[in-house]
Amino acid sequence: MPISLNKVNAEAYAKVAAALEQNGKAAVEHATGTGKSCIAWQLIAEHPQASFIWLVYGAARLTLRREDVRRYNDGVLPENLIFCDCGVLAEASAEEWVRLASRKPDYLIFDCYHEVTAACWAKSAQRLLRLCPEAKLLGGFEQKNALCLVGTQHHLRVIFDLPQYKLDLMGRGGGR
Repeated sequence: MPISLNKVNAEAYAKVAAALEQNGKAAVEHATGTGKSCIAWQLIAEHPQASFIWLVYGAARLTLRREDVRRYNDGVLPENLIFCDCGVLAEASAEEWVRLASRKPDYLIFDCYHEVTAACWAKSAQRLLRLCPEAKLLGGFEQKNALCLVGTQHHLRVIFDLPQYKLDLMGRGGGR
């Protein structure tokens, strides 16, 4: 899975990799369209033996990530990756939750979780965190004003211990 990161995202990826290794969690806060997902794809590319669950919010974001597969991996979903829409996951049966947790993911990727409602967060992300306590956490968040984060800002700050691991790259670079 060849990924070519621009200089800013390569620097961010190095910080993410170090934070994940040292603390088991990292959060990337970039402006829209600056390549947050590229950083996650690089993580997957560099850890082919690890298992990933990539949680998104909504069908539109899920479609974007599936398009990324065509762009970054010749249309083939890596065997070590599962995409989940947190809205769908929130309504999953107990059997589906057990099956998902049985994959024992090494990494959980929370994609743009600033958009998630508090109810969806409680029913999907919190449950996944409880079922997979050993997984390392990577979050990607768009930079928005605080009013846009009211529903989940507290949850994000607690889980990712923000701003300690925040990589604030606003105004630098763009794309991959």
